[in-house]
Amino acid sequence: MLDESLRLPKQEGVFSNYKIDLEKGKIYIYNSIECRLEKITGKSYGRCYFTSGYVSGILTSLIKEINLKEVAHKKKDGEDLICIYEIK
Repeated sequence: MLDESLRLPKQEGVFSNYKIDLEKGKIYIYNSIECRLEKITGKSYGRCYFTSGYVSGILTSLIKEINLKEVAHKKKDGEDLICIYEIK
């Protein structure tokens, strides 16, 4: 089961299946979501998609820009459910 404490309330047009904790330097991203990265960074990156641990080119650029590294996946039945990134 996913740790429900990581899930934020769903909101229209918001990157709803993530939790960002800059104090601890981590971003938790659930799969199969559509998001607007400006909600995280204050910059407009347009839309990107995450499915089964796949990271789009837009997020790849963001991860490099804000110096993140992937630290873990949680899996269920072989499918990635969550990716965890932390600030390097």
